[in-house]
Amino acid sequence: MVKVSKTFPLNFLIAGTMKSGTSSLSYILDKHPDISLPDRELHYFDRNFEKGQNWYRSELLKKGEQFRFFGEKTPDYALEDSFADEIQNLNPNVKLVWIFRNPAKRAFSHYLHNVRSGRENKPFWEALDLGTSRKDKIYDYRGGSNYPEMIRRYAKRFPVENMYYLTFEDFVASPEQEVQKVLAFLGAKPVQDFEYASHRHKTLMPRYPGLLYFTRQYIGYESRIWNRVYRFANAPSRVTEPPKIPTETYTQLQHEFENQVEDLKKLTSLDLSVWT
Repeated sequence: MVKVSKTFPLNFLIAGTMKSGTSSLSYILDKHPDISLPDRELHYFDRNFEKGQNWYRSELLKKGEQFRFFGEKTPDYALEDSFADEIQNLNPNVKLVWIFRNPAKRAFSHYLHNVRSGRENKPFWEALDLGTSRKDKIYDYRGGSNYPEMIRRYAKRFPVENMYYLTFEDFVASPEQEVQKVLAFLGAKPVQDFEYASHRHKTLMPRYPGLLYFTRQYIGYESRIWNRVYRFANAPSRVTEPPKIPTETYTQLQHEFENQVEDLKKLTSLDLSVWT
């Protein structure tokens, strides 16, 4: 059973990883009668920490105090030691759910997310090579797939029995089975006739990404103009299926991630054969 913090309503976190099905998992878990998750990423520990615990508490309790389990989903928490430290300080008994995706495909999906958001205008391979030379980790496509580093970061601070691992591929293939396992890990009762949506956020790409990039970079994404341009560029008649990762690039990334995948197997005992 989850050890409920007496001082703070945070029982579990979907800790990572970005572009690996965390939104779908959060959406499904929130349908459970005993579980409450916010409808958006709160980014408390990475962006909104100065707002204080009262703000965070109010966001977690926004749907009411009648639930047994309160959780949150912000994959960026996986990326820094300081975030893990503050989570531990708030509730050392919190449970952590990790969902991992083929690292090469996750990196490309991460890149497409940035293109769609007006953050990125470079070809994928060039953007990969820039990597950590950019100040913001939102552009670190390789680092966002370094799963062993993330696990070790949290394993230093939380007991292994407080961490649960699954793969995006298993989740998409068998959402009901995987969600029931997560519920068992949290200590929540299983639910029949549950609403399962294996992939809530289907990525579609704007036909005019350059327009989004120009607007975000030179006008700003907090302006009304950005909101109008974003709606215009992502209207149903102006979006298309996302491109496939180039075969040569995929093969090279698969080779690059080989050692990390082997490391992840040892750390989690997950069957990652679907990634090869």
